[in-house]
Amino acid sequence: MCDMSCEQARKAQSSHNRQMKAVKTDGSALRDALADIGQEKEDMEVELSRLRDTVGGAAAEDRGRRERLAEAEASRQGHRVNVRQELAKHEHREIIASLLRKMATGHSNGFEEPVKLDLPADDWKSVALLSGAWAAAFAVFASNVATLTLAVAETAPAVELETLPLGLALVMQGIGTMALPTKVRYLGRKYMYLAGAGVGLLSCLALSLGSWLLDFGLQCLGACLLGYSFAHAQNYRFGAIQAMPSNPPRAISSVLFGGVVGALLGPGAISQARDLLPVPFMGIYLCGGVLNLLAVLLLSFVELPGAAEPKGKAPIDQPRRLSKILLQPRCGAAIVTLTASYCIMLVLMAPTPAVMQNFYSHSFTASTLTMMGHMFCMFAPSPLTGIAMARAGSAPVIVAGLLCAALTAVVLCLGTSLPYFVVGMALLGFAWNFMYIGGSALLTKSYSPSEGPKLQAVTDTAVNFGAASFTLLSMPIVSSIGWIPTQLLHLAMTGATALLLGICWALALLQQVALEEQSLNQVRSSCAVA
Repeated sequence: MCDMSCEQARKAQSSHNRQMKAVKTDGSALRDALADIGQEKEDMEVELSRLRDTVGGAAAEDRGRRERLAEAEASRQGHRVNVRQELAKHEHREIIASLLRKMATGHSNGFEEPVKLDLPADDWKSVALLSGAWAAAFAVFASNVATLTLAVAETAPAVELETLPLGLALVMQGIGTMALPTKVRYLGRKYMYLAGAGVGLLSCLALSLGSWLLDFGLQCLGACLLGYSFAHAQNYRFGAIQAMPSNPPRAISSVLFGGVVGALLGPGAISQARDLLPVPFMGIYLCGGVLNLLAVLLLSFVELPGAAEPKGKAPIDQPRRLSKILLQPRCGAAIVTLTASYCIMLVLMAPTPAVMQNFYSHSFTASTLTMMGHMFCMFAPSPLTGIAMARAGSAPVIVAGLLCAALTAVVLCLGTSLPYFVVGMALLGFAWNFMYIGGSALLTKSYSPSEGPKLQAVTDTAVNFGAASFTLLSMPIVSSIGWIPTQLLHLAMTGATALLLGICWALALLQQVALEEQSLNQVRSSCAVA
């Protein structure tokens, strides 16, 4: 029993020893495992530190790259701004240069919506007939301009009133012009022109009676009828545009070229008929009546079509208010040019026959031939003027007219013998031709066909009243300050005209630049949206 207990105790001790040994073995393994875990932890910390360094370096590199990209983008944006500014400057310079060329040639700004006009074929026959009628009407008017101040010398109450009939003729010319739009609307241009030629017959009758009866009042009445009749003849150039719509400057210059014949007949041949009848100057008015009958005959064969209308879109040609048309710088330049062409000319031309005979003792023949040369030069360059405008535009032609006007004053200041009068009056005729045709062509670009009669009447009215004012004032001016100081006044008027035209053209340039920049901005906006 005791042995069994001992044996069991030994077995238990042996089992306990084995268990303790196993525990020690497991503890050693656990320590080894913990040591491995600690080593792995240290390795992981080292790796983590290395990763942190790597990530930090990558982040720093990324920040540097982003900063460089931002700098590059800022540089690119600055370059783009500079490029845009340079392009804007270049476009602005191109716009101004283009507009200067267009203004010099009188072309449109290029941004208007194209309007297709149903233009009739050019009618050269009607243009030629109008030119012949203008030659007859101008011959009558020119003969009176050259002789009327002399014809009333015996009947005028005072020397200062010798130019009164001529001034009244120009005033009635303005009044007659104001009535033209109504006559065009109710009679049409052709019958309006025929009525004007009929009034011309009555004017010759009144002037004949005034000369026969030595009645200054009748002479003034005849002069008024003469001016009223000539208002219709002055509109022939716009009627020619309807007959030849493809080239308005050429139509105007072709009709006005008939004035060459009128200048040769008027102061040249007709004025020499002063003593054809026993009553002085009555032969001039008899010849004028014959020429008015010839004008009626020529006008009866004229065929003028209606104004061309846009195809399809009728509202495009709706007439604008007159104030809106007149506020256009181009229209203002045209009216200034046309008005100045007469004022600058008549302040010297109207008193010239009386000045030559009464102040410097030239003969009647010398004064009439001088006026004939002047009126010949008023119309002789017309074909060349039309060609020059077709190539260079209206502006250079108008400037040439102003230069000729200035040269006129210089020549007339140099002397008072016959050659100085002849050359000075010839230069004055060239000045009128360049300014009048240039202004007329410039005016045609300021209105649509339906606006034409209204603006033409307003323009010719302003021209006629300006011409009448300086005709009435011309002789009193010469009598009060003298002939040579009058040339200085003429130079001042020429300079003032040049200044006004410069202002009008500058305003037109600014207006066109604003329109073109607005159009370019619209194009840029459309591209940005796209």
